[in-house]
Amino acid sequence: MSQSHVIKENEIISIIIEGTESSVYINSYTIDYDPGSNRTESPLGYVYEKIPKNGTLTEGDNVIIYYAGVAASDLVGGTNPFLSIYKVHSTANVFEPELMYFTAHKKNEHWQFVNQYGDTLSATGEKKMAWDNGVSTWNVTFVFEGAQITNTNANYGTIRYNTSTGDRFTTYTSTSMKLPYLYKRVRQNTPIEVVSLTLPENLSIPINKDTTILRPTILPVTATDQRVTWKSADENIATVRDGIIKPVSLGTTDIIVFSADRSLSDTCRVTVINSENAIEYVKTITGVYTREGKIIVEQTAPTDIAIFNTLGQLFRIKENVQFAEFNVPKGIYIIKIGTTATQVVVK
Repeated sequence: MSQSHVIKENEIISIIIEGTESSVYINSYTIDYDPGSNRTESPLGYVYEKIPKNGTLTEGDNVIIYYAGVAASDLVGGTNPFLSIYKVHSTANVFEPELMYFTAHKKNEHWQFVNQYGDTLSATGEKKMAWDNGVSTWNVTFVFEGAQITNTNANYGTIRYNTSTGDRFTTYTSTSMKLPYLYKRVRQNTPIEVVSLTLPENLSIPINKDTTILRPTILPVTATDQRVTWKSADENIATVRDGIIKPVSLGTTDIIVFSADRSLSDTCRVTVINSENAIEYVKTITGVYTREGKIIVEQTAPTDIAIFNTLGQLFRIKENVQFAEFNVPKGIYIIKIGTTATQVVVK
């Protein structure tokens, strides 16, 4: 028996197998969706700094339990629950909710740690951590080796980092394992502004080509908000959506890209041409060679030779020559000789 089912929005699908011997085989599935290719705004990370020896906690501090590049994560483990680890690439740029952070709250002379989900860090015994169960108050002292986070029930021990039975944080009465550090959130990183937004100056598209993708160059590459919007000056010639250009009729139009706040823009002059006027791309062209840092062209008759980068931007040109030598950085280039073009790699 085969069955097709179209999943509705927010619908949850359950497959129930009945009988003592049954099986289910999904022959195929199709997902229809409308993706957007625009880059999205990067999240702004937080800066966490180590609380040093003799340091202090303050009511409301946001902290992570950290040791050697990893931070405490969710509670796992069956009869002996422990805090698993999450790799932290940089304490100077920490994203939420990639790892678990705690808000410190003072309770009498002790401390409680509540994670971002509202769970209070607790312990029910040695090597037995918990949420909202057992003893949830801790004594915290900062020493050279790290942070001594000791449960107020001394029999439950101190939070330590263990690698012998798998990387984890849990409570130990033994002192052989390493103390973690508490890192405190001190600020959120500020946005990195876009300072340059550029497109190729010109682009030719054959009328019979379905679509062409135009990618803007955004600088710096670490800019926080890399979202862009697009506009075609004449949609009777070509349309654009998320940088995807679709030719409509012969002619020329401007494709314009804008930064998210529209403070920057650039224009590419797009020409939709007849297919017979299009460049013929071939695997190789006789008389085209590459050497280290060079492209060499030898032809039997004078011709126009042009070199483009992979974005379609003109890099070098020599007109009405039979021999040409170009010094270029290593990379991929398009060599156009007359109406024929090929791709070469310079190492």
